Amino acid sequence: MVFQHRIVRQTPIALGLVALLLFVPGCPLSPDSDEGGGGNENRLPERTTVDSTVDYYAFVWENRLYNEYSDVLHPNYEFYPLDEDAQDFPWLTGDSWGRTEELRMAANLFNPEFEPPDGSEARRVDRITMELTNRVQRNLLQPPGAVEVTTDVDAFVWFNENDALRTTGRFVFELVQGGDGNWLILRQYERELL
Repeated sequence: MVFQHRIVRQTPIALGLVALLLFVPGCPLSPDSDEGGGGNENRLPERTTVDSTVDYYAFVWENRLYNEYSDVLHPNYEFYPLDEDAQDFPWLTGDSWGRTEELRMAANLFNPEFEPPDGSEARRVDRITMELTNRVQRNLLQPPGAVEVTTDVDAFVWFNENDALRTTGRFVFELVQGGDGNWLILRQYERELL
């Protein structure tokens, strides 16, 4: 997911900060820990339906649940940012990044103990808010059994009450059912609102 830097009272854009925050090397959260930085007491949605899987995605982002995020991503997961944002990721070869890169970013964003290295402009995340609305589903021919869900997104990565990174637009998810009956995100595309 690509975020724009926004000081809530003043709105300068600093995508370079995004790249630094998201790709500063950091340790993934402990695989034995189910706790993210969230604190939401709501129950984790199941992934037994397409719609509940999209709810699950938003829930794990808001509650910063690394292990659960890893669980919903298909082994062949790919994220496709907006074409105009691709230049903000000089490490990006091609038009997408895979599961490993996505989880590396999530490890830093979700980790309440994240410490940026000396000289880095990255900062610790206070909280994440995400709203996914206006969902439209359609069945796909390839891969067999896949379902596409298009949803509007309005998400913030908050550093404090007045400083956040924001993304608005659309996410298009391609979901497939795993062997255990739960749905997995195979591909995720970022699109502009029309």
